[in-house]
Amino acid sequence: VDQRSMTMGSSSTQLKMLVLAMVLSSAWALSTPATKSFTRVKLNKLMRSMDKESFEQIYEWEPFLETEAGSAVLAKTLKRLDHKAKSFGLEVRPGFCANAKATAKRRSQQAAYEEEKKDKIAAALAEAKETLAAVAMDDLDALDAAIAAATAAGVDEAELEAAVNAKKALDDEKKKAEEEAAKAAEEEAAKAKAEEEAKAKAEEEAKAKAEEE
Repeated sequence: VDQRSMTMGSSSTQLKMLVLAMVLSSAWALSTPATKSFTRVKLNKLMRSMDKESFEQIYEWEPFLETEAGSAVLAKTLKRLDHKAKSFGLEVRPGFCANAKATAKRRSQQAAYEEEKKDKIAAALAEAKETLAAVAMDDLDALDAAIAAATAAGVDEAELEAAVNAKKALDDEKKKAEEEAAKAAEEEAAKAKAEEEAKAKAEEEAKAKAEEE
């Protein structure tokens, strides 16, 4: 009896392990279609037989292309796909295979380049603003040089124009303040002169009156 129980228990355990293995195998197969259901041979077959109606089937291959395709295969496939799309009057979906493993290094380098370029442009714009702040708006040569330097560094035209306009507005405000100050000084001087003349006239009248008496 004990031996039979042990045998039945062992069989039950083996059956459970077999069922578990089958479940795990099925789950793995469903979660990794790129490596189980797609091959380069099938991809080439799809590309050769592709027509306008079957064009969108390529999107089912995106996981495979992003994870399994090398840079040469990916580039060739995308080029062929773009050519076929144009011949069908279609467009490849934006962002298709944008996260491909084969282009990860290039994307990283491009991102670093763009960030560096962005920093350089920001520095150039800051320098242009500093230069513009020190340049008089009527000094056309210096102004043109500052604008040319900023443009060559890649500063956006709209940002540069905004900086020039800000400089002009600041200069106009400064000029207006100087003109108002000069006008106020002239008015003060005129007032002081009028007071002096009135005082002198009053003194002369008083003196003349005293002489008459």
